[in-house]
Amino acid sequence: MTEKKINIWTPLILSITLIIGMVFGYKLKENMGDFAPSFSSGNNQLKINELLNLISKKYVDDISLDSLQIKTIDAITSELDPHSLYIPAGDLKEMNEDLNGNYYGIGVQFNIINDTVNIISIIKASPAERAGLQTGDKIIKVDSINISGTKSSESRIKSLVKGEKGTIVNLTIERNNKFSSFKIQRNSIKSTNIDAAFFIEPGIGFIRINKFSGNSYEAFMEQLEKMKNAGMQKLILDLRDNGGGMLDDAVQIADEFLGGNKQIVTTKGVHVSEQIISARRPGLFEEGKLVILINEHSASASEVLAGALQDWNRATIIGRRSFGKGLVQEQFTLSDGSAIRLTVARYFTPIGRSIQKPYNKGADTSYQHEVSQRISDGEILNNNHNDHIGKPFKLQDGRILYSEEGISPDIFVPIDSIRWLLNSQSAANQKRMTEAALQYFRANGIALKKLKQVAELRPFLNKDQQIQDWLNVWCQLLPTGVNVYKCKEFYFSEFEDMLCWMIWNVDGYYRSSSVKDPAVQNALSVLKK
Repeated sequence: MTEKKINIWTPLILSITLIIGMVFGYKLKENMGDFAPSFSSGNNQLKINELLNLISKKYVDDISLDSLQIKTIDAITSELDPHSLYIPAGDLKEMNEDLNGNYYGIGVQFNIINDTVNIISIIKASPAERAGLQTGDKIIKVDSINISGTKSSESRIKSLVKGEKGTIVNLTIERNNKFSSFKIQRNSIKSTNIDAAFFIEPGIGFIRINKFSGNSYEAFMEQLEKMKNAGMQKLILDLRDNGGGMLDDAVQIADEFLGGNKQIVTTKGVHVSEQIISARRPGLFEEGKLVILINEHSASASEVLAGALQDWNRATIIGRRSFGKGLVQEQFTLSDGSAIRLTVARYFTPIGRSIQKPYNKGADTSYQHEVSQRISDGEILNNNHNDHIGKPFKLQDGRILYSEEGISPDIFVPIDSIRWLLNSQSAANQKRMTEAALQYFRANGIALKKLKQVAELRPFLNKDQQIQDWLNVWCQLLPTGVNVYKCKEFYFSEFEDMLCWMIWNVDGYYRSSSVKDPAVQNALSVLKK
């Protein structure tokens, strides 16, 4: 091999060597704090070096050793646990932005319908709003790149629109069959992950958090303080579909509900010291009645929050059994700018329950499909989860909670069977409904924006025969167990909620959907007792 070839492949060989070193517990020097490399397993390292050298010199076809490297790393992490993850350098920035809740862009939410990007809502005070973009606009080009009719993915569109702070992006917009150019300066867009915060009834607040990012606690406190000052005495905290995120933000939110120095969570791992995290300061809402909503997609940090409040009998947990992710990942940056999120510990609730559901090391497809199995087993409809394998824990009030199965609710609310059947068997109708809502908004936007409250929308829609015609089309083919009346009511409700999103942003969507939500209605019943 020439000196030039050696220089090209040496970084790749070293990267694989570093990964193997981590898997066997060895320590990286600069990027892993106290970790430092050890070479007692030199035979394994030499085999990798030797193999790559042979491939580069002798293999019959041209082949990308970079691709082989990534596959090797993925194979190694797949032998650990379901959540240890290798992140290529090119993906790391976006993943960190998502976790931190801050990026540079223009501030729009969009759907791709019929291979065209449609703006669904615009973030208040964002560059997009200041530039004059509107809900219902179609993005045809980003700078000189045509994205309409090109089967562009959502991730590609996001990468084109995002950029460095202060840079300019030129958008070609179609509005009312006319094309216009908009020059927009990118700026910081903070994603607080607080979807909604409002009074659902006098004295009863509703706050929905879809993820815990680096600024979720600050945004939560802003809403909590505002609502408490306005007379909130009881609260519904919606953590459904919240897959976790930053543990510290979830812990700080838990602290606002727990008095004294009550324990919130403990983390334990073979190679890390046990850490007990407890409440540290007087909370803003330690006394008011509290309900937490969870479902099978509530995971990780959201399970830590729900589990702590359940163990201390501070909140009533309503919904369905959570996902069961109780593994702690720590991110380590590698020498080529890529990273690995390595599982280093497990979460335990205050009474000692492990949140993590069982998994098999190595390729374990059953773990990834466990939630789907709950659907086929009927658990999400009947709550027939009785095969507890974890240790039982008895609370002071006599309730028995189990380890190793996520967080089970105090009050079970089955999934809406009509919603489940129509969504699973009529996915095409969901696309048609969203497209129809956009069409309706474009045609009636001026009148819709004059509405002051969510409750005014349904009487407005009931007057329009076009909507009834759409419902007749959507409900021609019905799944078993769904009649025409139920189908029409479902799609009408979905149509109404989508329009509320377009008129009042995502907060409007939850103001509309919550009054029809069985879990929310159960929560109101509990809070009114």
